[in-house]
Parts: sequence; structure tokens; C-alpha cells
Amino acid sequence: MEEKNNLVKMLKEEFNRPVPHEYTTLIERARGGRKTEHNLFPEEPIFFTINDSLVWGLLQRLRDGGFERDIFEKHIKDKDFIDLGCGHPELPRMLRNEAGYRSVADFAASTGAKRYIGVDLIAIENYSTQDGNFNRVYVSDEILHFLSTIPDANKHLTNKFLFFSGLESEFTLENHEFFKSNPKLYRSYLKRWDSEVADYHHALHKEIDRITKIGDVVYIGDRTTSIQPERAGFKQNAEGFFVKE
Repeated sequence: MEEKNNLVKMLKEEFNRPVPHEYTTLIERARGGRKTEHNLFPEEPIFFTINDSLVWGLLQRLRDGGFERDIFEKHIKDKDFIDLGCGHPELPRMLRNEAGYRSVADFAASTGAKRYIGVDLIAIENYSTQDGNFNRVYVSDEILHFLSTIPDANKHLTNKFLFFSGLESEFTLENHEFFKSNPKLYRSYLKRWDSEVADYHHALHKEIDRITKIGDVVYIGDRTTSIQPERAGFKQNAEGFFVKE
């Protein structure tokens, strides 16, 4: 237990940048459960976890090797594999044999990642382990809050592979910008998505841009449409990965 706690403690000492004050309200909004003057009931969180089915489907495709797995390995090797919205540390037992991996952390280790960091409000930190030179660390935290603690890219030299899979949000910045340009529609639209949610996504893209450098990679799952790496200086390559240029 002490070793597991030390892994989390060391990571938090490494990622020690103060969180900008202007993010406080946005992070509360993302966590959900906040009551406001006009809303006596807790607000819905910005993201909700789909479940393990999408990650399982991806790992199942990659388990036997082949060209697609080789591409993942090329982009992951020697990078910090940061799983944003990691959910439970292990796949359900009935899916493990099909997926070929016990967890996303096992997949990261098999592709040569420098280490695995899983972040989620429901992450279980006691699952953190050190296997030889490979650390897998689970951090119970909100995504924007966590990213905000990572030092600037020029101060934290490790390359990064940001993995978004298993998160879903009906929000898109394109829709927000469209409705905002049409005042008659905007009022009804805001009943579902207020400006704080848009501000949250802008902040998220800003932090992704700040912590990454040329050569870093973002992978976006099929349903995580609200994260747009292009807004953080990334360009999608022919293989479907977003690479910082």
C-alpha cells in the first residue's frame, strides 16, 4: 500500500504547477454536483463515461499485432501514455480474454510506453504499481485540473501520448459557435449548454497545447468528438493520429 501511495505522491510532486485561479469554476462545473443560484439541483458533468466497450473493441483489434498495432506502437513508444478518462483500472473479467489485455496500462506497457498515467474522477489510486522499470499510476482527478498541474512543455521534457477513449459529450464547439451567431436560437441552446461548457473546452485545448511539444501525439476515440486537437496545434495524419507540428 505504501509503495502505491508513493507512486501517486511522486507523480503529484512532479506535476506541481499551480492550477490557474480562473479554472476553479470550470473544474467545479466539470466535476458535476455544483448547485447554482438558479439551479437547486446538481448540474450534469461535462463528460460522462461511456463504459469499457469502446476501449475493449480497440484492444481486441490490436491484440494479434499487425499493421494497426505497429502504428500505435510507433506513436506510443518512449512516451508518457496519459489515459484521460481511464475509468476502472481493469477491464471487466468477461472482456479480458477477448481484448487480450487486462487493462489499457498493460497495452501501453506492451507498446513500449515510458510509463502509464490513468486519470479519472473514479480512478482507483491503489491500483498503481511498479513493474520493473514500468510505472502505472492511477490518479483520481478531474481532467482539466490534472492537465493544469503538468509543467510547461519546455520544463517537462518527456514526450506525451494523450489517450481519449471512453468519454462522451454531446457538446461541440462548432455547434456552440453556430448557435452563438444566431441569437434567436442561442437562448434555447443555452438551456442545455451554457457558456461555461464552451469555456471549459477552450481551456482544455489551451492546456493540451501548453504541455505538449513537437512530436507529441493525441489519440481520439470514435465517440469523443468534443476534444479537437487541431485547436491545440495538432494535425491529423493519414493514420488518424493527431501529431504536434
